[in-house]
Amino acid sequence: MVTRYEEDFKKSIVEMVKAGRRPDELSKEYGPSADSIRNWVKKYAPVEVNGESISADELKKLRKENAILKEENRNFKTCGGVAGKTLVLRGRSVVLPIIHKNLVQGHRITRVLSALNIPMSTYSDWLHWEPSAQEIQHNNLRIAVESIYTANKGIYGYRRIAKTMRDLFKLAISDRFVWQLMSESGLKSRMQKRYNKPTTVNDKGQMPNLISNLDNLSGVITTDITYIQLTAKTWVYMASAYNPEDRKVLSYRIADTMTAQLVTSVIVKALKRGEKPLYVHSDVGSQYTSELF
Repeated sequence: MVTRYEEDFKKSIVEMVKAGRRPDELSKEYGPSADSIRNWVKKYAPVEVNGESISADELKKLRKENAILKEENRNFKTCGGVAGKTLVLRGRSVVLPIIHKNLVQGHRITRVLSALNIPMSTYSDWLHWEPSAQEIQHNNLRIAVESIYTANKGIYGYRRIAKTMRDLFKLAISDRFVWQLMSESGLKSRMQKRYNKPTTVNDKGQMPNLISNLDNLSGVITTDITYIQLTAKTWVYMASAYNPEDRKVLSYRIADTMTAQLVTSVIVKALKRGEKPLYVHSDVGSQYTSELF
């Protein structure tokens, strides 16, 4: 029968050895074998760690705890540094692959769940989860949407896909629900609605091009309006004065309306800077054929 000794008893024997008593003497007097006493001495012998003296047994425990912390830290990093309720809210389809990846790498499930701060009950529920009939139908519809989208090379938007499903499968499915399914799958039509930029009307007719045959453009300033689209239906307009000889913008101005004042202001600004053009060349937009210009 193996005799088990209390920790306090072992430590008292070790103190006696430190005081000069021999293990064989203490064995005869107190009962434990001399080899056991020598092992106790090694176990409780002080070790220097970072300037502090601790026992070999305490060092072993610290190393074990450190290994656990390192393992949990690795597990924590696999989920992008997110844990607990925040991670659970991402759902089983996201978290289960993370857990199983760590299990394949040899980590114990208790350590993995501890690092991710996920209850064992939650993990168990995820393992035994089965989709409801509604979820199965939802998933099948999403697969159908993806198939129609792919078959049409991503050109179809949610309205055309919804119409195709209604015609093809005789389903009472709304445009909005198809839009939701496409959003879940990250699908978006490659065909974007085009918005025509604003236009101006000119009743002056075509004007002669006075600079087309010039060899020297040093005395020319060209001016034009650039249309800049901010949103689907919002535009701003940039009028500019340009030196074609030096290929340099002399002045510009941006406004939310196209007016004669806008195009005139950039020419005035260029003149104030010392430009002395022989010609100011523009197109025949209404702003450039106005009385003000």
